[in-house]
Amino acid sequence: MRQEKISIFMFMMLISIIQSIQLISTTHEAYPNWPIPFQLLISIPTESSMSFLIIWYIGFVTVSFFVKGSIKDNIEGYGKYILVRNYNKFKFILRSLSSVSLWVLGLTIFQFLIFYLVSIFINLKTPYFYWDNTLLGKALPLYILTIICLVLLQIVLELYFSPVTALLVINCYVTLSITSWSYLSFINKGNVIIYFGIPNYMMALRTDTFVKGGLGINQDIALLIIGLMICIIPLMILRKIKKMDIY
Repeated sequence: MRQEKISIFMFMMLISIIQSIQLISTTHEAYPNWPIPFQLLISIPTESSMSFLIIWYIGFVTVSFFVKGSIKDNIEGYGKYILVRNYNKFKFILRSLSSVSLWVLGLTIFQFLIFYLVSIFINLKTPYFYWDNTLLGKALPLYILTIICLVLLQIVLELYFSPVTALLVINCYVTLSITSWSYLSFINKGNVIIYFGIPNYMMALRTDTFVKGGLGINQDIALLIIGLMICIIPLMILRKIKKMDIY
């Protein structure tokens, strides 16, 4: 398991380098005021090619792979010995989810760091790092919390299906949500439907940071939805674990 994590981490490093080279050379030219380490938050324009979409999206896939089976493996491994000793189940869940969330946060920060280092390497004649509260005040926490929420949803699914099935289901949901945006934009409808596509919350170009008219996600509403879901998910996992035969 440890070797698998190391392999996924090394693959993520490679993907992050490729992402940074591609995105910095394109999105930075279109949005020069956006801080370079956080180019991932901008995402990609709706009319971008499929190959460009895959390059942006595969970063989430690697995070999804990295946390695959996190809680289920614990429950089926040493975790069941902890639980049979009448250890507080809710405390066990919170500790497990906190650990996963910290891994997601660490991997995300690592991606930002790669973008920063690549920008130095290619010697951009712009500020490498600065904070713009107008742009990043909501976009950055929304990006990180959305990834955490999607990963936690994957963990919930793992309690009902195999980790591989859960991974495929959540990534199919992410893909469908992202690709359906073009159609909703074309028909200029779906002001309510778009909030069911949680993965789109990660993409600043699809929020009111950039969209001033037409189809766009209100970041305040998105943060509220994500916050509620992150609070509800531990309760869903607790309810499921209480019904599980852990012997």
